[in-house]
Amino acid sequence: MDSLNSFVNEQRDSLVQFTKALVSTPSPNPPGDERAVVEVVLAELSRLGIDQEIEVVGMHADRPNIIVRVRGNSAGPTVMLCGHSDTKPIGDQSKWNTDPMTPEIRDGKMYGLGATDMKGAVAASVYALAALHQNRSRLCGDVLLVVNADEERTMEFGSGFLAREYGIKADIALLGEPCGIDGPEFEFL
Repeated sequence: MDSLNSFVNEQRDSLVQFTKALVSTPSPNPPGDERAVVEVVLAELSRLGIDQEIEVVGMHADRPNIIVRVRGNSAGPTVMLCGHSDTKPIGDQSKWNTDPMTPEIRDGKMYGLGATDMKGAVAASVYALAALHQNRSRLCGDVLLVVNADEERTMEFGSGFLAREYGIKADIALLGEPCGIDGPEFEFL
């Protein structure tokens, strides 16, 4: 556990910069095109030393999904970290207090399109996977990272496609998707 905590503390600034890179990379749905975000994620995975067992798959070239597997040293449950790469459209920009495509940190919170829904959680999942990858000799079971397209619309090109074509199985799935928020401010998270 100490090595996991050390990794998180050492990588904090990199995690923030990666999150900013994701938030500043447009992926509104509609119209739906997650290629640029996928490239940012793949570059960060490579920088973090995760370059094996990575698949980029999709029904269409502009709707890619990422599947990454980190194998543990012994048998155990498979845990899936899952998030989506698309965002809602900007909408009425006059309702934003910041430029939605320029991430801004105020009082320890990041503001920008998709920071909460859900590029921040995708970034956290990538870094959680990296911490586990670094400590995989003590890992029992596998960890999957799935970054899917098209969550904001039909899910046909993301989780629907992955379920139909890949039948991904996990014993437990962790989703960083915000939920249970009522009110008009939800659109601007």
